Amino acid sequence: MSPEPTQDRTTATTATGADNPAERPLETERRLRQMLQGKRLVGELDLSPDGSAYEMAEQVFSRVNASGNFWAGRYSASVVVFLVANGARCYDDGTFWPNIEGLGASGGLDRSKFGQAFE
Repeated sequence: MSPEPTQDRTTATTATGADNPAERPLETERRLRQMLQGKRLVGELDLSPDGSAYEMAEQVFSRVNASGNFWAGRYSASVVVFLVANGARCYDDGTFWPNIEGLGASGGLDRSKFGQAFE
């Protein structure tokens, strides 16, 4: 994975979103990286739709993608957890991306950026 992120330009400064992972994407990214430490497979995490790892990844992925300031390398753990969880649940006979776009990640989703998260 990429080096640990150090600066976040997308963090909102609202008092109401303090516990919302989408409001603090870099802090959430660090937590996901910690959860992945010592794991050989992303699927060793609880990737159920109501699991904490998936919820954190989905909120960061959606917020950062919507901001237009998305860099997959900065949020590699969020991207990986989000894509693996949805691939495990939504992959259908060779069809992956339309299902991801249908999860609210559309609106300028640039698929080419996601390969960076896996480098």
